[in-house]
Amino acid sequence: MTLDAESLPDAESLLAEAQFLLAQVLWEPRIDRGRALRIARIAAKSHPDPRARAAIARWLGERIEPSLDDADLLASQPRAAPRRHPLPPPRRLPQP
Repeated sequence: MTLDAESLPDAESLLAEAQFLLAQVLWEPRIDRGRALRIARIAAKSHPDPRARAAIARWLGERIEPSLDDADLLASQPRAAPRRHPLPPPRRLPQP
């Protein structure tokens, strides 16, 4: 079996494939979905193969609204719920 330059994937393709794989790994167990979406967008923009870009775009489309941009993704990072005081504020007693 001989390998020629045309049969080997280029570095750009390998990087985009690795980014997309990482995005899928981060998405599934809910490890870091915001980061998964950002990485998948990078992979979709940088992959040289139009069919692969379309597949990544479909994956993204199933997970986010198309109107979101990267700034919205950053803002959608999970935030801690505000802490509430365990007791309600004291009530004022009526004056005699």
